[in-house]
Amino acid sequence: RKAYQDIINSIAFYPSLIGLFFFAFAIFIGAIENASWIQGLKDYLSDFLVRDPDNARVILGTVTAGVISLMVFSFSMVMVVLNRASATLSPRVLPGLISRKFHQIVLGYYLGTIIFSLILLIRTGNYEDKHASLPSIGILLSMAMCVVCLSLFVYFIHSISKNIEVDHILENIYIDTKKQLTTAKSEDSNHEKPDTAIWEIHHAPLSGYLKHLAVDALVKLCVQNQLQIAVLVPIGEFVSKDFPLFKLSKELKGEMLDEVYSHFVFYTEERVNDHYVFGLKQISEIAVKALSPGINDPGTALKGIDHLSDLFIDLAKSEKDKLIADDAGNLRLIRCEHSFEELLFRTFMPILHYGQHDVMVVKSLIDGVERIKSGNDRHKKSLKKLLKSIHSKSNEVSLTKWEKKYLG
Repeated sequence: RKAYQDIINSIAFYPSLIGLFFFAFAIFIGAIENASWIQGLKDYLSDFLVRDPDNARVILGTVTAGVISLMVFSFSMVMVVLNRASATLSPRVLPGLISRKFHQIVLGYYLGTIIFSLILLIRTGNYEDKHASLPSIGILLSMAMCVVCLSLFVYFIHSISKNIEVDHILENIYIDTKKQLTTAKSEDSNHEKPDTAIWEIHHAPLSGYLKHLAVDALVKLCVQNQLQIAVLVPIGEFVSKDFPLFKLSKELKGEMLDEVYSHFVFYTEERVNDHYVFGLKQISEIAVKALSPGINDPGTALKGIDHLSDLFIDLAKSEKDKLIADDAGNLRLIRCEHSFEELLFRTFMPILHYGQHDVMVVKSLIDGVERIKSGNDRHKKSLKKLLKSIHSKSNEVSLTKWEKKYLG
């Protein structure tokens, strides 16, 4: 499962698939080039077909060289975006940018056009019957693909220029995190949490960060074995080897137990699409980085605080632990989650620590917490603790009367 995650999120995944498709397509075009029903198409398109082998080689060589240049430049632009994001935002946002599907598809189309043209170039030669030997339909397709590559290149530049913008990256993380929070709320069932004191404890087989839980596969496994599983570690936490990882309502051994372990995935990247905690953490880190003297971009920090306050309003509506049932309504999986207060501390306190000297940052934090507190009776105590910390930090800084009045 870890290998699967690494493959599908690799920047080379879609380019490799598209390249293989174009390779097969080039073989197919070569195979049908001299078919009888293709001759009628060639006669219809005769004004657009290349008849001379030398011209064909020049065209295919030009297409190949040109698209290679586009591919190199486009890949360089992707590297610039990744380097800028790592330097000015947070290294944790890189997996999300690398796995951006549109960029991979564009690079894959470039690669496919190069492979298609090279295979046709191999087939092009000097023959007595030039009309029959030249892959003229394939050459026409190669020229059409080159035009599409130029169009994609223009849009690629537009897309890259948007992805360099911090607001665009921040907005994407915010949207993805909100989706994960919606998914987390939909997982909740109406069951009461059972007493797991006598359940059998199983320990982590290795040390690492628990980054993903295959919920659907675990529920299916529980149905097959009439089993219940209680996860003891929240997503994103570091787990030491032999540390308690999960509990089972009945004993499992051998291959079945190994299958349960296989659905707990450990890896290093933090992908927002795996859990909302990673999105909260990334937005917080972007805000903190923006407040550093090297970046000095408090406006980004203010936007990050606004996004976090909205996300915490959604988070306040969910339970501490996720109780997940099967299709028949039977409770099968208990997911351990970070408490609301803990996430408040982890997310807002670093921003407060680095932004306590900026009155607008402090004001934005106060306003954000007040928005979360509005209509939220369950977590008022935690929110009051955070507000008290914010005011305490602001009191440590020399402020004018007007600033103190503005902060409330």
